Amino acid sequence: MVGQAALALSQLKAKDTAPAIAEKLPRASAALAKNLLTALAALEDPKVLPSVLAFIETQQSAECTGAIAEVIRRWKSKELLAPSLKMVLRGSSATEEAADLVRAVDKAITAADRDAIAALKRILSESGMSFEVKEECAYALYTARDPFGKTWLLQPVNDAIRENPEGATLLRSRARIYLRLKLYREAQRDFEEVKKLASVNKKASIDGEEWIEVARANAGAKSYQPAADAIRNALGLGIRPKGFRDLPEFADMRKQQKYAGLFDGD
Repeated sequence: MVGQAALALSQLKAKDTAPAIAEKLPRASAALAKNLLTALAALEDPKVLPSVLAFIETQQSAECTGAIAEVIRRWKSKELLAPSLKMVLRGSSATEEAADLVRAVDKAITAADRDAIAALKRILSESGMSFEVKEECAYALYTARDPFGKTWLLQPVNDAIRENPEGATLLRSRARIYLRLKLYREAQRDFEEVKKLASVNKKASIDGEEWIEVARANAGAKSYQPAADAIRNALGLGIRPKGFRDLPEFADMRKQQKYAGLFDGD
């Protein structure tokens, strides 16, 4: 009942209730704490930050990693970044929730957040940490302008491509890393190689979702006509505009009359 009441108050934007909700965190079970944290995330009251930080230090916080991720995502509070990552380092959080928390950190971190950067590097050095979590840490390091993140992501696939330069799967993997890093011209080049391989090998064929990735790489590199061609290929394979129209790489294309129709319809 307490958790549901807190959620209801957050939906009403009753910001003055945040301190009372935060007071219940230290003694809350994990199930209740998830609801309390979700409510506090929505209320966005910085005065309750000490209570959230104190909760992160408790053992039960590992069961609430997803809710803590939502607090970080909504508040973008610098003070939460390093403590939350240290909680992930304790190793008790579910893999998917831990990865989600690091993705939330990725949205808020900057080069000035040295403690958080150090925690990300420690996670990368932990042998028992899952690849999914480590991968998100590497992307967050890149966001924080630390070169180790990009090196960690690209070195293994670069080494593999040197051994097998016509490996379509490897080229796809590297193109997708470049795409997430917003290195659009590099992604564009790799996708061009994949297209060449697909033209002579059916096993390397490109599906609808990958055509959208090709389009994103081209649009991000300001190559709008190849991007439009890739979108048409995706549409021909059953991909619907509602699934890609709001992607940031297409923002400029949508404003241009000659391309606007590609994004119409459901």
